[in-house]
Amino acid sequence: MAQRPTIMQNRLAIQMVIWFAAISLFPLTIATFFNYQNAARTVERQVSENLWAIAQRQSNSLRNLFQNKEQFASIIALTPEITQAASLLGSVYDAEVKRNSAELDSIRASFEPVLKGLAYQYGFTQLYLVSNAGDIMISVGKNSVIYSNLLTGPLSQTPLAQAFQDTSMLMSPQFSDFALFAPNNGPAIFIGAPILEEGRLKGMLILQLDPSKIYRIAENYNGLGETGETILASEQGGRIVALNPLRHIPDAAFNIFFKSKSSAGQLLPIEKALRGQSGYGEDIVDYREKKVLAAWEYFPKLRWGLEVKIDRDETLVPVVELRQLSIFIGLGTLIVVLAAAILAAGTISQPIIALTEVASRIARGDLTPHVERAPSNEIGVLARAIETMARNLKSLVNQVKNSSTQVADFTQDLSQAVREQSDAAQQYGGAALEITASAKEISVTAKDLAGTMQEVNEVAQDTALLAESGIDGLQIMEASMGELADANSSVSAQLAVIQKKAADISFIITTMTKVADQTNLLSLNAAIEARKAKEYGTGFRVVAKEIRRLADQTAGSSLEIESMIGEMLGAVQTGVNAMKHLSQKVEYSVDEITTVSSHLANVIQQVQGLPPRFEMVLQGMQSQADGADQIKEAINRLSNSAQQTVTSLKNTSNQIDKLRNTTKSLQGEISRFHT
Repeated sequence: MAQRPTIMQNRLAIQMVIWFAAISLFPLTIATFFNYQNAARTVERQVSENLWAIAQRQSNSLRNLFQNKEQFASIIALTPEITQAASLLGSVYDAEVKRNSAELDSIRASFEPVLKGLAYQYGFTQLYLVSNAGDIMISVGKNSVIYSNLLTGPLSQTPLAQAFQDTSMLMSPQFSDFALFAPNNGPAIFIGAPILEEGRLKGMLILQLDPSKIYRIAENYNGLGETGETILASEQGGRIVALNPLRHIPDAAFNIFFKSKSSAGQLLPIEKALRGQSGYGEDIVDYREKKVLAAWEYFPKLRWGLEVKIDRDETLVPVVELRQLSIFIGLGTLIVVLAAAILAAGTISQPIIALTEVASRIARGDLTPHVERAPSNEIGVLARAIETMARNLKSLVNQVKNSSTQVADFTQDLSQAVREQSDAAQQYGGAALEITASAKEISVTAKDLAGTMQEVNEVAQDTALLAESGIDGLQIMEASMGELADANSSVSAQLAVIQKKAADISFIITTMTKVADQTNLLSLNAAIEARKAKEYGTGFRVVAKEIRRLADQTAGSSLEIESMIGEMLGAVQTGVNAMKHLSQKVEYSVDEITTVSSHLANVIQQVQGLPPRFEMVLQGMQSQADGADQIKEAINRLSNSAQQTVTSLKNTSNQIDKLRNTTKSLQGEISRFHT
């Protein structure tokens, strides 16, 4: 008996262990994930609220600082020492006076200790008294200064000049921008206050604040952990500049410029603050391209922005530790579950492995295995069912062996009979094909002969039609010749009439000639008588002359007409003779045409009798062609039936061969079983 596989080789056990582990770890993983997300959101919300509180605290500290400085500036501007110094210096100060004049130096020396004491007392590093025209009259403190005009001199573009101009304009304490100041070699911020005496402006007091106090407030990192910091910034020259040292960049003041992200649809928190917004948010990217939590605030008086931020990773440290603890708990749970799963899988899988071995032996053809020690649960029921199946399969295999042997013998005999029938059908089909070819030749010959007779019949019909047309033509010709003879006779009669009329005209012309001759004689006699009468016969002589002239013309015309009549009579006589000759020929032609027409009529009658006879012959040939086609079709059907019989027998033979092969395959398959 084969050795049973170990737990690591048992795929069923491995799958069961995997499912046990998945079922136990999946809820734990989901719970850990949602707990982590909820804890992260809770921590981020608490840190954001804490940052907002820190931002409010620092903004209040800065606001209190500047409010105090504003009050201190107003107090200092009202002290008698400041008023007296401003009045005295203003009365003697002249733009044309040299700055190192003895008088100014004396006044400055007398007031410097007092003014310096006031500045230091209230926490300022530098004090300036400036005339109404913008001239620096005195400066006391830590830094040196150029005594010049703040409106036109080299300090006109500095925050010192800005404080003077804003205070002069509004006549109230005003702060300058926090910007670089060259005399200090660093940044500076000033506050200006007007110096008034009995309502009259004596000058301007300008005080410089100590930046370290501002930095001290921003560098208070209580509650900001290891990465938190405060950013003070303002917009100068179109750029956002840092105003204080940063925790991560100590020299950031006026050296770091924040790149705006407004083009990308996002704003840095410091940008939001400079645009007058206040608030806090999560998942914000700072100037280091790191995700931070931040809160921001805006200072309208100084036009500053304040941002308090801390790295998001630092805020999530407790949450990450909680997640790691959950992972450790999950791993411990996994180990316990795996141990229990391995034990349960071994208990369940071993009987199944035994049944699998039995099923494998049955699949290989061994129908003799026996299931041992079957448990009393469902697996035992399965084992007994497999054993029953093996017994039934053994009986079935024996029956199939006997049946397959009988089927093999039957298919052998049936295959031999089908082959004999196939040979006979093929011989029958060959004879049918030969008969079909002969019938096809007879049909083609009959069709050709029928076509020839059809053509002969059509020619005979066309000839009969032409003969009928010939008869009609002869009749028309005979009628035309008769009409020609009648016309000839009519023409001859007309020519005779013309000849008679011409003779009458000739007689009349002769008479006219005689009259003309008589007229000519009468005119001659009249002329003779007129000559005898002399002058009394002049008129008769003229008339006689004119009558003679007309008689001569008439005689000439009569001769011409007589000549023309003679020619016409000759032509008419010639025509009469020609018409007589033509009449004789026409009469002869009419007789000849009558004879020919009689003969052609007999021929045409015989030709017209041919088409019916040809039609009878054509019908007989068509009947023969139709009979040949019917014979050919019958033989074709007979040949097709023979071919179908051969094909069916071949298919039957193929099916028998397949059945025989299937039987052999079945016998081969059954032979694998051991009963």
